[in-house]
Amino acid sequence: MKPPDMDRLIEIHLAAEKAADTAGAVSVYTDDVEHDVVGAPGGAVHGKGAAQGFYDHLTKEIHTEEMKPTHSYYGEDFCVVEHMWTGTCPGASSASLATAGAYPTGCCMSGSSATAGSAVKTSGSTAAAS
Repeated sequence: MKPPDMDRLIEIHLAAEKAADTAGAVSVYTDDVEHDVVGAPGGAVHGKGAAQGFYDHLTKEIHTEEMKPTHSYYGEDFCVVEHMWTGTCPGASSASLATAGAYPTGCCMSGSSATAGSAVKTSGSTAAAS
């Protein structure tokens, strides 16, 4: 898979995540996805169902306004994309987001606008090319 093809899948994923369409967000993942949000206390989750569970919780706690790519790294069958996330956390405490593995503690304040850097590594998922 070429980087433009990987980028297209990531764009589909991000649009679905922004729309709180968790099934759509993981629709571009392979069944054996390793979804690793840097700083998440629980570490990586494995499998499409676990990744969707992550997004089910995440989209209840935050509203994404923008996911702006800051760095992208490509290999033959994977990519790593780092984003700058901007959004709001209505009614969510930073502790609940950290417990859910959403973002590191302190990334946002309850009910306020927030900006936090988060890297999402998708290995064997949106960038899989077998």
